[in-house]
Amino acid sequence: MKTKLTLLITLACLLLAASVAANTDRIDKRVAELTDQLKLTEDQSSRVREILVGSSELAVIDKERYRGNRTAMKKAADERIELVNSQIKEVLTDEQKAEFVEIKPPRDSDRERPADDSPFARQIQGLTDRLNLTEEQQVQLADIYAAHADELSALREGMGNRSGDRSAMKQKREAMKAVMDEINDEIENILDDAQNQEFEAWKSEQQQRRGKGGQRGGGRGGRRGGN
Repeated sequence: MKTKLTLLITLACLLLAASVAANTDRIDKRVAELTDQLKLTEDQSSRVREILVGSSELAVIDKERYRGNRTAMKKAADERIELVNSQIKEVLTDEQKAEFVEIKPPRDSDRERPADDSPFARQIQGLTDRLNLTEEQQVQLADIYAAHADELSALREGMGNRSGDRSAMKQKREAMKAVMDEINDEIENILDDAQNQEFEAWKSEQQQRRGKGGQRGGGRGGRRGGN
């Protein structure tokens, strides 16, 4: 029981670290934009950055707390935006506050979507054809993948290095699986019953393909070991 709890805590820390690290560039870009638009002082810029980092950390917690409940997750995201805006206003002068309310805050729908040649784009097209998604569902699916793209990228970094720490690699794989499970839960929330049945079949096929790949790898390892 203690070992399982330790693993869960480790996975949570990995997800949090990966998400915050992946969002660092986005946060820096947002701080730079606000600094330029509102003529922030160095101290104000630093405090705004702390606010955005705190919001990023809270987003990871909310994703875990509301996993599988897209409505609650969206409500939590809206509340985080309101909280961030109110916290930022507290560090601004009256003149800066007037300028700030005119600036359109970034929304989940404003995220950069996967490029046409990205793996996510191919997967989105594959699921669109397989599940006969509506245009609205395609947009929702793209938003789901875009919301986790940086997080997955951070976790994948270094996973191809077989000479790395095995324990760390195992933890990354577990964290990756947790993120993919979250993505699948979010996808299920935008599908109807018939589409969900087909989606379950698709996931089963994907698992079988990965299993066959693992068996082939094991077989090759066995032959090398026998030499």
